[in-house]
Amino acid sequence: MDYPDKFIRGISSKDFIDEEGRILASVFQFLDTNRADGFYESSINWYDDENALLLILEQRKEKDKTEYQFKYGAAIIEREEADRIISNPSYKPIFAYERSPIEGNKYHGNLLRKGKSNKGIHTIIAAYLAMNAQFISRQ
Repeated sequence: MDYPDKFIRGISSKDFIDEEGRILASVFQFLDTNRADGFYESSINWYDDENALLLILEQRKEKDKTEYQFKYGAAIIEREEADRIISNPSYKPIFAYERSPIEGNKYHGNLLRKGKSNKGIHTIIAAYLAMNAQFISRQ
Protein backbone atom coordinates (compact mmCIF):
# COMPACT_ATOMS: atom_id res chain seq x y z
CA MET A 1 0.00 0.00 0.00
CA ASP A 2 1.16 3.51 -0.80
CA TYR A 3 1.32 5.95 2.11
CA PRO A 4 1.83 9.73 2.11
CA ASP A 5 4.97 11.30 3.55
CA LYS A 6 3.27 12.54 6.75
CA PHE A 7 0.62 11.63 9.28
CA ILE A 8 -1.30 13.67 11.84
CA ARG A 9 -2.27 13.01 15.44
CA GLY A 10 -4.88 15.29 17.02
CA ILE A 11 -4.10 16.93 20.38
CA SER A 12 -7.09 16.85 22.69
CA SER A 13 -5.39 17.76 25.98
CA LYS A 14 -3.01 20.49 27.13
CA ASP A 15 -1.14 17.67 28.91
CA PHE A 16 0.14 16.52 25.49
CA ILE A 17 2.26 19.65 24.88
CA ASP A 18 4.69 21.54 27.08
CA GLU A 19 4.81 25.28 27.69
CA GLU A 20 7.25 25.76 24.78
CA GLY A 21 4.96 23.95 22.34
CA ARG A 22 6.83 20.65 22.22
CA ILE A 23 4.77 17.51 21.74
CA LEU A 24 5.01 15.10 24.69
CA ALA A 25 5.13 11.32 24.40
CA SER A 26 1.77 11.08 26.18
CA VAL A 27 0.01 12.19 22.97
CA PHE A 28 0.66 8.70 21.58
CA GLN A 29 -1.76 6.64 23.62
CA PHE A 30 -2.40 3.17 22.24
CA LEU A 31 -5.77 1.58 22.98
CA ASP A 32 -6.64 -2.09 23.18
CA THR A 33 -9.41 -2.57 20.61
CA ASN A 34 -9.32 -6.39 20.89
CA ARG A 35 -7.59 -6.92 17.56
CA ALA A 36 -6.90 -10.53 16.66
CA ASP A 37 -3.24 -9.66 15.94
CA GLY A 38 -2.66 -8.32 19.48
CA PHE A 39 -1.80 -4.79 18.38
CA TYR A 40 -3.07 -1.70 20.18
CA GLU A 41 -4.15 1.32 18.11
CA SER A 42 -3.35 5.02 18.16
CA SER A 43 -5.62 6.87 15.75
CA ILE A 44 -4.06 9.13 13.10
CA ASN A 45 -4.96 10.81 9.83
CA TRP A 46 -2.77 10.23 6.81
CA TYR A 47 -1.73 13.57 5.33
CA ASP A 48 -2.87 12.88 1.76
CA ASP A 49 -3.70 16.55 1.30
CA GLU A 50 -4.51 19.69 3.32
CA ASN A 51 -8.05 18.43 3.98
CA ALA A 52 -6.64 15.73 6.27
CA LEU A 53 -5.32 18.43 8.62
CA LEU A 54 -8.48 20.54 8.30
CA LEU A 55 -10.58 17.51 9.22
CA ILE A 56 -8.59 17.06 12.46
CA LEU A 57 -8.71 20.76 13.34
CA GLU A 58 -12.44 21.05 12.63
CA GLN A 59 -13.54 17.75 14.21
CA ARG A 60 -16.18 18.21 16.91
CA LYS A 61 -16.82 16.08 19.98
CA GLU A 62 -19.50 13.46 19.53
CA LYS A 63 -21.42 14.36 22.70
CA ASP A 64 -21.10 18.14 22.39
CA LYS A 65 -20.91 19.33 18.79
CA THR A 66 -20.05 22.87 19.96
CA GLU A 67 -16.65 21.70 21.28
CA TYR A 68 -13.62 20.83 19.18
CA GLN A 69 -12.31 17.29 19.65
CA PHE A 70 -8.69 18.41 19.20
CA LYS A 71 -8.90 21.85 20.74
CA TYR A 72 -5.15 22.17 21.22
CA GLY A 73 -4.16 21.41 17.64
CA ALA A 74 -2.27 18.63 15.95
CA ALA A 75 1.08 16.90 15.72
CA ILE A 76 2.46 16.27 12.24
CA ILE A 77 5.08 13.55 11.88
CA GLU A 78 7.07 12.50 8.85
CA ARG A 79 6.31 8.89 7.93
CA GLU A 80 10.04 8.24 7.60
CA GLU A 81 10.30 8.57 11.41
CA ALA A 82 7.83 5.70 11.85
CA ASP A 83 9.71 3.78 9.14
CA ARG A 84 12.95 4.24 11.12
CA ILE A 85 11.36 2.47 14.07
CA ILE A 86 10.08 -0.34 11.84
CA SER A 87 13.47 -0.75 10.15
CA ASN A 88 15.07 -1.53 13.51
CA PRO A 89 14.96 -5.35 13.87
CA SER A 90 14.22 -5.05 17.61
CA TYR A 91 11.14 -2.89 17.00
CA LYS A 92 9.76 -4.28 13.72
CA PRO A 93 7.71 -7.04 15.41
CA ILE A 94 6.04 -4.57 17.79
CA PHE A 95 5.37 -1.42 15.73
CA ALA A 96 3.52 -0.81 12.47
CA TYR A 97 0.93 1.43 10.86
CA GLU A 98 -2.10 1.01 8.65
CA ARG A 99 -4.66 2.91 6.66
CA SER A 100 -8.12 2.29 8.09
CA PRO A 101 -10.77 4.65 6.67
CA ILE A 102 -13.88 5.16 8.75
CA GLU A 103 -17.24 6.71 7.94
CA GLY A 104 -16.71 10.41 7.32
CA ASN A 105 -12.90 10.18 7.37
CA LYS A 106 -11.13 8.67 4.36
CA TYR A 107 -7.76 9.74 5.84
CA HIS A 108 -8.05 7.68 9.02
CA GLY A 109 -5.42 5.17 9.98
CA ASN A 110 -3.68 3.77 13.03
CA LEU A 111 -0.24 3.52 14.50
CA LEU A 112 0.03 -0.01 15.87
CA ARG A 113 2.00 -1.24 18.87
CA LYS A 114 2.08 -4.81 20.14
CA GLY A 115 0.07 -4.75 23.34
CA LYS A 116 2.03 -7.29 25.38
CA SER A 117 5.46 -5.76 24.80
CA ASN A 118 7.67 -4.14 27.47
CA LYS A 119 6.37 -0.82 28.88
CA GLY A 120 9.82 0.74 28.55
CA ILE A 121 9.72 -0.02 24.83
CA HIS A 122 6.27 1.61 24.64
CA THR A 123 7.77 4.76 26.13
CA ILE A 124 10.70 4.76 23.70
CA ILE A 125 8.40 4.51 20.68
CA ALA A 126 6.08 7.28 21.89
CA ALA A 127 8.99 9.54 22.89
CA TYR A 128 10.73 9.08 19.53
CA LEU A 129 7.59 10.01 17.61
CA ALA A 130 6.92 12.99 19.89
CA MET A 131 10.49 14.25 19.58
CA ASN A 132 10.10 14.30 15.80
CA ALA A 133 6.64 15.89 15.69
CA GLN A 134 5.77 19.37 14.50
CA PHE A 135 3.16 21.15 16.63
CA ILE A 136 0.30 22.91 14.83
CA SER A 137 -1.58 25.07 17.32
CA ARG A 138 -5.32 25.53 17.07
CA GLN A 139 -5.06 29.06 18.57
